[in-house]
Amino acid sequence: MASRKASRRCLYLEALPHHEENFPHWIQRLGRAGCTVDLYAQPAVHAKGILGHCRLDGYRLFDLERLPKAGSDYDFVLLGSLRGRGFNRELPPAFRRPLEILAELDLPSISVIHEPAFWNQKFPLMSFLERRNGGADRLHLHRQGTLHRENRPWAPNSWNLKGDRLELRLGRQTEILTTSDGGATFAGPEGEPRLERLPEPEPTLEQHLASKRHRLFTLTRHGASHLRPLYGDVGWVHPTYFGDFGAPRPPERRIVFPGVVDASRKCFAALFAAASELRRLGMPLYIVGGEREESDFAASPGIRQLRQDLERHGLSDVVRFTGPLSYVEYFDFVRRSSFVLPLVDETVEGGAYLTKLSTGVALAIAFGVPMVLSERIAGLYDLELATSYPDGDLGAGLAAAAGLSDAGWEEMRRRLFERRDELARRGLETLRRTLDEIL
Repeated sequence: MASRKASRRCLYLEALPHHEENFPHWIQRLGRAGCTVDLYAQPAVHAKGILGHCRLDGYRLFDLERLPKAGSDYDFVLLGSLRGRGFNRELPPAFRRPLEILAELDLPSISVIHEPAFWNQKFPLMSFLERRNGGADRLHLHRQGTLHRENRPWAPNSWNLKGDRLELRLGRQTEILTTSDGGATFAGPEGEPRLERLPEPEPTLEQHLASKRHRLFTLTRHGASHLRPLYGDVGWVHPTYFGDFGAPRPPERRIVFPGVVDASRKCFAALFAAASELRRLGMPLYIVGGEREESDFAASPGIRQLRQDLERHGLSDVVRFTGPLSYVEYFDFVRRSSFVLPLVDETVEGGAYLTKLSTGVALAIAFGVPMVLSERIAGLYDLELATSYPDGDLGAGLAAAAGLSDAGWEEMRRRLFERRDELARRGLETLRRTLDEIL
């Protein structure tokens, strides 16, 4: 094992927009591990906003386009977001093959996976160039039997291959394609060319990890357990620091749902079923953010549908919208609230929250704000909450929140801060150990 340097230089690369909430956490953690940090991100102006609210030093900020080439004098790379193939539409085109960038930099690296399912069940077994209606898409057929057209919204479509016959189940329709060359190409019912097999991009993740200089991190213990059977030693570091805001006392009487409104990823149906309990809670529910940009908020079909559903269930006067906020405003609004309502359980998004981090949970732990949370999800984070509820029975959690005494609320906050500090200590130990092993 290499001896630890007094100071190591980290090239922190974050090409994905809207992941600025991770900057304070990683810069603080790296600094405590004895590293100085040069952060390359886009757009840098957003990063300046959130980092300006943090008491941090030992870092510099650069535009993504200034990323250095091989031969730089950094000691290692932290790749802030390793996206799964086919789910990278938000990345600039030059950064859609991050493993190639790491190979060119030729430095030891830690790559952070935010969506473990993208590298397991939703990882492409086969990828094709799909020709239809005079255009072309990249079609990915996943391990779990789902399929996805690159740069398109996710939809619950599936595939099945039997011999030379490929079934594509697209909503209520099923397309039958056939191959005569072992799967290199597939043709439609009239013999028209439809699919052309694409080669595996190189390096693959397995090839990348074959070098002991490279490691994977994710953000939860359950996510790491999900990835280890495929990729070996996967570490996990839970984010616990989002800026220096202090701890207001007493909080404002409100419950908050933080995040983007997406019915496929959050349990809004459970919220409507618990309409009477939400009313009896005696405080408004705020949708904090809802969309990232004002233009998106105004045009969002998710926001429009949610407003209609709230009116139908008689909740229009109880549920309010902040509209888009800066990250600093977003964090400050959450930490000054009485309860966080993440609206995640084991049923939404194909069970993805059994492996990935809920931002609502992370913020509640970091700021010590009691949560109304599914028992199954709370257990994954080793949280004992007086306001947890069995999956599907959000009303029970809201009723418990309504009956919680001031002393009970303070006790929940104390336990959340204890868990935060425990996660921070463990994450720092993991980072230090990993750096010693790869450098």
